[in-house]
Amino acid sequence: MTPQARPQVGGVEKLMLVGAWIAPFSFVVDVPVIGLYLRFLHIWTGIALLVLVASDWDRLVAGMDISVVAFWTMLGFLVLSTVVATPQEYSGRGLVDIRVLFLNVLAFTLMRGYYTERPDAWVRFVTNIAASSMLMGVVLTIRAVIAGNGGKALGFDSFALGLGTVAGTYTATFAAAAAGMIVFATTRRQLMAGLVGFAIQGDAMVLALARGPWLAFEIAIITAIPILTWRFHGRFSLPRVAARGLATLLSLPIFFRAAIAISPFIARLLVVRVVEVVNVSSGTAWSRLLLWKLLLQDSWRSPVFGLGAASYRDISERIGIQGSVSENFLVEMLHAGGIVTLSFLVIALLGVAYNCLLKRGAENTLAYTAACFTGATALVIASMTNPAAWDGLFWVLLGLAAT
Repeated sequence: MTPQARPQVGGVEKLMLVGAWIAPFSFVVDVPVIGLYLRFLHIWTGIALLVLVASDWDRLVAGMDISVVAFWTMLGFLVLSTVVATPQEYSGRGLVDIRVLFLNVLAFTLMRGYYTERPDAWVRFVTNIAASSMLMGVVLTIRAVIAGNGGKALGFDSFALGLGTVAGTYTATFAAAAAGMIVFATTRRQLMAGLVGFAIQGDAMVLALARGPWLAFEIAIITAIPILTWRFHGRFSLPRVAARGLATLLSLPIFFRAAIAISPFIARLLVVRVVEVVNVSSGTAWSRLLLWKLLLQDSWRSPVFGLGAASYRDISERIGIQGSVSENFLVEMLHAGGIVTLSFLVIALLGVAYNCLLKRGAENTLAYTAACFTGATALVIASMTNPAAWDGLFWVLLGLAAT
């Protein structure tokens, strides 16, 4: 009997795996390039594009399904709206937004194109990004613990421990993905990997002090697990799914209790943030709700094609939020590109959900399908409360779920 040969990983796939290790840390560091702030993941995307065009052009074209086409169409209409409608004082920022979104959609396209019909390579990428995300969770936790033991806030609101809402979004996403794997694991190895990832990301998620991601995590568990149970058609017993799903759902208080035990300073911060979950008149919640309300009202000035990228800043600055972000990608796309742009965004997201959940073969990789669907659900919901959708990791994760 000959030993089974290890899979050969070529140079192109090694380049893709570099992206798996860069992606979870991309939201931390900006790199100034010719007047445009970029992140290492954007630079990786540009390099990967050149390589894949030369080596895998046919696969990139074959991967152009409805989600890819819809995202690019969304971007196209947004460009037109920006050129025509964005006020002159915000046109520079609008073009920067367009360029960043272009790189993000490109990252989604590359993920979808390269990993379509490459299931083994896809598993290797998922395994590597899961490992790098755990490292990210450990680093964020250590940073928060050091800040908490120092007894001094490093910033306002969710940034008090130095993490913030975007970090909270991604830790909530990975925690939800780990929860999905725990519930639908088919091997002991998958179960253990899910438990380890869940513990690491759950701790970091709580220490991020971000209310939106906390809620997104809970909503993802409540909605995604019943849908997955239906999708898998009795492959798992209802008592097992209910027991594991409820255990992950109720784990959040345990993570809170562990964080409170770290230091009295962290305990005080968490008490304040928990109270603010149900008190929308406190913290940044009220200003966000007011901004979204005004943006929705302002959208009626051009409901079909929108008012252009970055035009929301005219509203935010009138209410005293200088240089703010919209904190809600769906609302921002409606205001910037109108119903047309928003419609293509929704179509693209539905395409991602279809590919993840209903495409042929999804039932053969149960734990991976569950992790991707649960994580993507948390990711999209959390992006409605902060600017995470402008980061490349958002689009890489969507690309994985769509593939």
